[in-house]
Amino acid sequence: EPEDERFLQWKYGGNREQAVFGLRYQVDQFPEPDFLEKVSQPTAAEHGTAIHLVMQSLDLKAAIDLNAVQAVVKSLEGDQLIRPQLVRTEDCQKVVDFFTTRMGQKLLQAKQVYRERAFSYQVPYQMLTGRQEDTRDKILIHGIVDGFLIDREDKIWLFDYKTDHVSRLSKEAQGKVLRQRYEVQMRIYEWALSAILEKPVDHK
Repeated sequence: EPEDERFLQWKYGGNREQAVFGLRYQVDQFPEPDFLEKVSQPTAAEHGTAIHLVMQSLDLKAAIDLNAVQAVVKSLEGDQLIRPQLVRTEDCQKVVDFFTTRMGQKLLQAKQVYRERAFSYQVPYQMLTGRQEDTRDKILIHGIVDGFLIDREDKIWLFDYKTDHVSRLSKEAQGKVLRQRYEVQMRIYEWALSAILEKPVDHK
């Protein structure tokens, strides 16, 4: 029912048909909502989620080039899992470039790769806060690790994709900033994964 009381008012004028018409819901008199007038700009979080989905959908046993990445993007768009044009050509090229790095090569050459692994882990309060307090309290944490791999030497590599952009810094400086930003998160992932596998994480 319309909230504007102007659409609830009518005059009989001695004519029953006019009275009935006055009760009709006149859709064409309402302005179109914002979501119909224009497409909202994607947020950084939405863009990051789309890139993650592309990374998780790639076939690591096949050659990864620009055509392969774009095919994955098109498939995800067709399944309406990501918005059209959200992942651009330059994004696809960055994905290709990633697989030329040391970590990218490790993923392609690994004995086993595990992606999108959910976990629940009780972290001792002291380990999480770093405070030396007399307490045995634990904090239950639920999370999803982007993945981990076991290389040909049976070493465990923990990985988590990040799409943050740190402007006006060298690549080395950007890496340092991002490592500091996500240090606690990666530490928790490492504790959880080590506890689950009953083996230490060798690299992250």
